[in-house]
Amino acid sequence: MAIESASARLRAEARFQEAYARFLTDTQFRELVLKPSASGESVADLSGADINRLRAMDQDRIELFAQCLFGNRMAAIKEAFPLSFKVMGDAVPALVRMLDARDIAIDTRKYAEAVRFADFVLHGDIAGPLTLSDSVLGLLRYELIMLNLRVRPQSPTWPQSAVHSAEVLRRALERQNDAGIALNLNHAVLRVGFDVEVLRDLAPDTVSFAEAEADTIIMLHRDENCVVHQKRLNYASAAAILMIDEARTFRALVDGYAAWLGRGSGVDLEEELKELCINLCACGALCFMPVAADAGEDARWPAGDGP
Repeated sequence: MAIESASARLRAEARFQEAYARFLTDTQFRELVLKPSASGESVADLSGADINRLRAMDQDRIELFAQCLFGNRMAAIKEAFPLSFKVMGDAVPALVRMLDARDIAIDTRKYAEAVRFADFVLHGDIAGPLTLSDSVLGLLRYELIMLNLRVRPQSPTWPQSAVHSAEVLRRALERQNDAGIALNLNHAVLRVGFDVEVLRDLAPDTVSFAEAEADTIIMLHRDENCVVHQKRLNYASAAAILMIDEARTFRALVDGYAAWLGRGSGVDLEEELKELCINLCACGALCFMPVAADAGEDARWPAGDGP
């Protein structure tokens, strides 16, 4: 009996703590608790003791604490997604309050709060006056990916046999040798509806962001010093980069890209892809593995004889 009684108390306290978290973050819920309806219906399945406990708290301190929490969430979103915060403007506080009304924050650390907000905006089925354009959603997705690359990297970044010298890769390809190629695992290629450099320079009180609107393709990648770099791409380069993971070798990339274009793999096409791979290697977004002449087809990353 004592164990069952203790378990019941723990469940009751957990229920109250969840209600308390919502009491701090959801303004509508707080008003409902403090000003119950005339019908006397229950509030979110809370017991009378829970409601009385919430009402007995110092409401001025509760309001001050709630404002601090709200301000902290706004600051976390602004730090994590400065461009999206700039473009969304007055919609951000309303979206945060809408999120608070739908979901209680469990992990209140800075980046967790920001990711929670982004997930809600991108996947929360928001309708009405707070509906955001595809361009704004694409900008938020870009900043969310950049944040994840910074704070949630995948490991290991490279195959064990990776070679990172662009000059060695150039010499290997000039000798007509094939090479295994792999992109930094912590990378992304995405389309953004803004020129992010122009947008970054615009003042926050800019009435219109039309001058920053542009259909751009950006590659993001994280280097070994934990810095996320970005490279603006044209459509041809973006298409080739997206084929690298499937191709796995330079020769397969040339053949696959030629097939995608619907033409033969001539010298000019090979030279273009060669320069693309060398440039990606130079900026730390790509590595290569020398392929042994007798490597079998099933060799995932053939161990070569060294550069």
